[in-house]
Amino acid sequence: MGTSRLRLLAASSPAVELSDGRESVHGENRPLPYRWWLWPLAAYLLFRIADAVMIVIASHHAGGGINPLTGTPLDHSFGGATAPRGYLTTATNWDGQWYWQVAERGYPHELPRNSSGDVQQNVWAFFPAYPITVRLIMTVTGLSFPLAAVMVSLLAGAAATLLVYRLISPVTDLLGARLAVVVLNTFVCAPAFQIAYTEGMALALLVAALLAFRARRFRLTAVLVLILSLTRAVVLPLAGVFAIYALVGWRRGSSRTEVVKTVGLAVWAGTTTFLWPAIAGLTTGEPKAYLLTQASWNPDIATLPILRFIDRVSPHAAGPWVGVVLVVAATVGVVLALTAGQKLLLLKVWSGTYALYLLAAVDWNSTTIRYFLLAIPGIWAPTDPSTGWPRRHRIWIVAVAGLLGLATQWWWIRYSLTISPEFYQIP
Repeated sequence: MGTSRLRLLAASSPAVELSDGRESVHGENRPLPYRWWLWPLAAYLLFRIADAVMIVIASHHAGGGINPLTGTPLDHSFGGATAPRGYLTTATNWDGQWYWQVAERGYPHELPRNSSGDVQQNVWAFFPAYPITVRLIMTVTGLSFPLAAVMVSLLAGAAATLLVYRLISPVTDLLGARLAVVVLNTFVCAPAFQIAYTEGMALALLVAALLAFRARRFRLTAVLVLILSLTRAVVLPLAGVFAIYALVGWRRGSSRTEVVKTVGLAVWAGTTTFLWPAIAGLTTGEPKAYLLTQASWNPDIATLPILRFIDRVSPHAAGPWVGVVLVVAATVGVVLALTAGQKLLLLKVWSGTYALYLLAAVDWNSTTIRYFLLAIPGIWAPTDPSTGWPRRHRIWIVAVAGLLGLATQWWWIRYSLTISPEFYQIP
């Protein structure tokens, strides 16, 4: 790769941040190393192989019997047939079954109801970008849904890993960027990168949007936000990020054009939050189709999850104030864990805003853990060369954290992802 090409690569993703009210560059304005993508991809592949082995082993613990929620065999797979134990069966469990149904049958024009008229669980709860992409791969290649879904998830996870590396690189050294990739891929729910879930695609789109916004490519950011809004319900906290940046930029003297465009992105992200519910309402003829579908999983959807948590905890504690204290402590702890030591302002604002959104809007249980993968979790102190820590200390800290992460991945795969006789928890 020639010098001119390296310069072009560096210019394509400038590290623009809000610091003193003007556009400034954090770290060195340098191109990425030659074949920079090899190491993060190699690390990603290594951890995915490790997870694949764990998934295969865990799949053999899946027992017979009946799923107490659905009344179907515990190793049941969409299509009415009993699936053999193995990687692909486990990789298409739970949400994968719903995405499989979308890929095969699309979305219904009427909401399914029981004899009492209550809306039953159905595919309108699941966003379309992922299953439509899988369907395209199935059509082009002739692959079955399990193979196509795993392929899409693996490729999306690889793209997400590379983009996170690009996002982190300007504020750290080569080692720091690599360590960040290790922590991300050993997070407890990182195996979601290789199953029929949307985490990989959503993270790739999210980080791409953050990179585009950092480069002040507002139109590209808007397009990525639109696609993301049809992938996962995460654009509302992104609207908060844009609003914060617009406010800080205005107070610190950024150009009027930039502030207006950033406000526009905030409004756009807030608007696209309602795009999928609107599509569901128009298609089914029921304006509240999406909310009614969500309520089929959780009848208390109108009550804030934090209040539901406090209500659950209070009977087992000294009173409701104990629940409030737990909520405050958990919120502060999670936000600090995600942002402490992070030098990249854009990532710190996103992780903190998204964590607050999850803690406020999502039920507090083991299911919630995998949602934090989109917060781009990391142990940021070892990734920061300015701490002055010796190279070996930085490596050892992340190595220990990575091994602990792999251990927690086994727990998540064995007792949460796999449909096991213990029936621990739906992931």
